[in-house]
Amino acid sequence: MYEINLSKKVEKELKNLRRSQPKHASQVKEKIDSLAYNPRSQDSKKVITRPEYLRVDSGEYRIFYKVFDNRKEIEIYRVDPRKDAFRW
Repeated sequence: MYEINLSKKVEKELKNLRRSQPKHASQVKEKIDSLAYNPRSQDSKKVITRPEYLRVDSGEYRIFYKVFDNRKEIEIYRVDPRKDAFRW
């Protein structure tokens, strides 16, 4: 099992999301928690512009993260709405 670390930006985004759209926030949180067991799941994709990062979809949101196998850690860098995800 991998340890999950959230960036400050992601923590803030999730807090705002919980207030404005609790349903989406719970979907994103469940997806993040599932990454601890399988960080390279079938639905994860490499980010074309940054191949060291992976992306996974969670409803209307995209989760961007990096896996550190040697430390058994996952760092979540961004959680963006689908419409904004391509800008990264």
